[in-house]
Amino acid sequence: MKKWLSEKDAQEYLGVSRSTLYRWQKDGKLKVYKLGRQRRYRQGDLDALVEPGPDPVT
Repeated sequence: MKKWLSEKDAQEYLGVSRSTLYRWQKDGKLKVYKLGRQRRYRQGDLDALVEPGPDPVT
């Protein structure tokens, strides 16, 4: 089941500010879904943003 979070809930979930969410959206790192004037975020998208990826090969 997909879980949707409000902007405030997404900030609290990730522990970041509103400006950080906006910057990630602008940089294409985070997808935002607009419902009228409200912004919604999928929890899976937030989780994917902060999940550690593979270590870079050096």
